[in-house]
Amino acid sequence: MKKLRAYFISDYDETEGVAFVAKNSKEAKKKAFNNDCLQDIEWIDLRVKWIRDANIEGLIEGEVDCMDGLKRNIYSYVDDNCPICGSPGNIYNEDGKIGCNDCLYPDE
Repeated sequence: MKKLRAYFISDYDETEGVAFVAKNSKEAKKKAFNNDCLQDIEWIDLRVKWIRDANIEGLIEGEVDCMDGLKRNIYSYVDDNCPICGSPGNIYNEDGKIGCNDCLYPDE
């Protein structure tokens, strides 16, 4: 059985994207093609990037949940509510601590 890998599939300028766990990049691209996040993007404009340092232990083939993907280093950030203060916006993973910039760096 071929080992699964995490892939980030995005438009050509990487402004919109989604992560999938799949056996190879071609399968990931097929799975992502009809995703809501990428619905207005042509097949030829999709870009697939293997996320080498992703922790995919226990994941099955398919789309990766945003917050779980953030915790596993699959996403660099997600647009959600901060789990610390509840404010909406970009949420980051800084050495295992999940939160918005204001919560992660309160003194800056």
